[in-house]
Amino acid sequence: MSSNRINNPGDICRIKSVFLHDPIHQVFALAEDRLDQRCLPSEVVANRENAEARIRGKNRPCVVLNTNPTDGSCSVALFFTVEGRDIDEMPFYYRSHSLAVYPTTKIPSHLDGNYPLLNERPLHTKPEWTLQTRRNNPAEFKDQWVLALPLQLTKKDTRTLRPFKRECDGGNVNVDLAELTRFRKICHITQEFFLEKFQTPAALALASTSFMVCLLSSNLSSLLTIMALD
Repeated sequence: MSSNRINNPGDICRIKSVFLHDPIHQVFALAEDRLDQRCLPSEVVANRENAEARIRGKNRPCVVLNTNPTDGSCSVALFFTVEGRDIDEMPFYYRSHSLAVYPTTKIPSHLDGNYPLLNERPLHTKPEWTLQTRRNNPAEFKDQWVLALPLQLTKKDTRTLRPFKRECDGGNVNVDLAELTRFRKICHITQEFFLEKFQTPAALALASTSFMVCLLSSNLSSLLTIMALD
């Protein structure tokens, strides 16, 4: 983790022009591959070559999980804050596959009580993650989360990675080897939990369509909230 590269396993980087739903689109596509039948609506799979859409994507922190020196690709897990809102307001797929980043310690609630990360302690970084204040209430802090579904990046994608620096002193933040090993296992379990839900093409097509509807509704709600704050 001490080399000059910024995408070593355990590095926390800032990734440009990415959507939080990208990892979910990818795992839907992986489920489709396992079923060996094309069943996803075309709008479900993220078009990573759409430069115009990518420009609208948010810059956010992420932790590098694995790297492939052969083709220059890597996998990352995205950090998010839900813009200071409660994670229980997020669509089910985010709530069910997200882990707190310490000092956030909350566990999302679920109507079905089925949460694969229930007994997992929050992800710890070195140094400890610094929480951001809420936009509409500087006296309170936003909860910090990490989506425990890997996002696969091509060599071209990795060009959008930049070092993530602490605001207080400009130092690096990372996840040490022991914690990274634990978190990789969490990501594997979480991804399998996701994939095991879909035993038929019809179930996958219905779930992916439902997710898109929730995503559009959530995006509209976020836009209205931002407009109200402004």
